Amino acid sequence: MGKSKSVLNVENIFFENINFKRSNAGAVDSVKTSLGFSHDIDKIDTNRVILKINCFIANRDDETSLRIEDSNYYLSIDIKGTFFIDDDAPDDAVIENFLPHMLGVLLPILRGQVLSLTSQLATAVVFPLMNTHNLLFDTKNNWIL
Repeated sequence: MGKSKSVLNVENIFFENINFKRSNAGAVDSVKTSLGFSHDIDKIDTNRVILKINCFIANRDDETSLRIEDSNYYLSIDIKGTFFIDDDAPDDAVIENFLPHMLGVLLPILRGQVLSLTSQLATAVVFPLMNTHNLLFDTKNNWIL
C-alpha cells in the first residue's frame, strides 16, 4: 500500500488575540448573546495563505446597544493559520480552492477555545450549525448570528 499525502498542509496555527471581559452587573443567563465572525485572507505567494478568523461574542441586557461597555461580558478572539500546498502538488491544485478546508481546520479549534473560556459563565457559548462555505465566501466579510 502506497503512502498517501495531503495536498493541503498546515505550517502553524495560533491565537493572535484573546480579549475576554466580564462585568459583575447583570445575570448572564437572562440576556441576549450575540455571536459574530469576520475573516481576513492574506495570500503570501501562489502556494501559501494566511487565514485569520475573528469571533466576537457579546452578552447584553439591552439588545439595541452595540457598545462593549454595555455588555455583561464580551469575548473577542482571533485565530490565525498559515497553510500551504507542496510544490509537487498536481497542477490543478490552487490554494484558493482549499479555503473551505482551512476554515474547517480552524473552526473546531476556535469553537473549543470559546467553549472553554465561557464555560465558567451561567451559560456556555456553543457555536450553532453553520454553512462554513457560505460564511467564507460572503462578500461582506462579516457574519452575525
